[in-house]
Amino acid sequence: MGQGGSQKSPPSPRPTSARDLRPRTSQHSLPSLRQVYFFMDLEPFPDEIHLLILSFVPARDLLLRCRRVSQRWKRLVDSPSLWRIKCEREHRREILRAAEMCQDFSWPKVYLKKPFSRNLLRNPCGTEQLDHWSAVHGGDEWRVEDNHSVLEGAESQTCFVTSFEWCEKSQVIDLLQEGLWEHFLDVHQPVICISDWWVVMLALCTEV
Repeated sequence: MGQGGSQKSPPSPRPTSARDLRPRTSQHSLPSLRQVYFFMDLEPFPDEIHLLILSFVPARDLLLRCRRVSQRWKRLVDSPSLWRIKCEREHRREILRAAEMCQDFSWPKVYLKKPFSRNLLRNPCGTEQLDHWSAVHGGDEWRVEDNHSVLEGAESQTCFVTSFEWCEKSQVIDLLQEGLWEHFLDVHQPVICISDWWVVMLALCTEV
């Protein structure tokens, strides 16, 4: 460098903060939540832990998927203990009472079919017109109309209406298909109640 020139010292490094030391990643480089997997070996845990975990799995997945995982899970899914836990959590008291009454009790079938505390008639309010019914029509035939007044808490606001001539409708209920079983029906002979919704026309005579 020429005479009289000044020599410049190199610039001092800029202080680095803790924030600057963090790795810089773009939003696209972060893994998606769907790509994050967590594996745990459950085999060392006792059956009680497995039962608790399985009790949160939907019933159909238990039967169609979990039973195929291992012999241990197959045994646990088939055990009454698992279904009892599910029923107690969901307050399915009618199933628990039936299990106490019967020795020959299929927990998965009863849990899925739900044969207790429900109307066994299909389409009782006419929401599907006359589906599931065998009808004999007279006059203007069977019809489905809105309720004359709103019924609070009703599952539907429709009902069946007859005509000015004789009308009939019937429905066959297979109690075994609905989830009940022969031993329970023969020995305990439960009271079976069904109901359908119909309206009385003041100008007509209706026999129930």
